[in-house]
Amino acid sequence: MRRAASFLALGLALGFATAPVRADAIDPRAVRWFHAADCPAFNGNVSRTYPNDPPWVKNADEGLDWGRGMAEQQPVYMYDPVRHFAIFRRFSESDGSVTVRAIGPPPPGVPRESRIVRTTSGVTIGSTAATVVRLIGKPLIVRGCGVERYAYQRTRDEEPTSLEFTIRGGRVVEIFENFGG
Repeated sequence: MRRAASFLALGLALGFATAPVRADAIDPRAVRWFHAADCPAFNGNVSRTYPNDPPWVKNADEGLDWGRGMAEQQPVYMYDPVRHFAIFRRFSESDGSVTVRAIGPPPPGVPRESRIVRTTSGVTIGSTAATVVRLIGKPLIVRGCGVERYAYQRTRDEEPTSLEFTIRGGRVVEIFENFGG
């Protein structure tokens, strides 16, 4: 109880009204809600599933700035009711990923909090495909499920990590970042 109170106090101190909820602690409907939009053609990390390596990002420091307050290693789902996107993040000691996706309201049990999520260069949900190319570089484009996935490699040392954008109707509807492993 004391530990839970300290996490809540920390979350409030950081400006979050609701602490993120671990994926294994929420209703399975929330998991289905988020993953219903998954495209089997992409199956997560495009850079690992296609024979051609994606190109490197222009800026080696390029990455997803998804905010603070989600430091636990358990999977977390949350929803931003102001900007209408969800975040799913999964970390372990050796790897991890963050997915930000434009999506409708979640079922009960998924925390709602407003946060700004963008890449280092400023790409956000709703940015145009042309903006992605201008700021990040020419991508490997993979098509499936009626959308395009723009894939990039981020790091050259150790195991490459990726930064990927799902484009629908010329706009970014999902950003996926992989941290290796």
